[in-house]
Amino acid sequence: MSFFKQFPLTTLKVDNDAKRTIDIFRHVDVDDVLASDISNYTYYEIGDGERPDNVSQKLYGTPDYYWTFFIVNESLKKGLDDWP
Repeated sequence: MSFFKQFPLTTLKVDNDAKRTIDIFRHVDVDDVLASDISNYTYYEIGDGERPDNVSQKLYGTPDYYWTFFIVNESLKKGLDDWP
């Protein structure tokens, strides 16, 4: 997936063996100029019991883009703890 090509590599020790892997613990954020353009948004009211993967499926046709909600929406920066 090309998204992860933007992340740096790191070395992890697993059972006395060093493994190179993608450092997914980096903070990702959207440029405020892009996020402030209201034409880039699709407004969606989250229903009771809906999960991020379900909303991604409805909006994008795949559950794979659930993470975009947490990057773009300032009110969801704490992840699932902020999900309505």
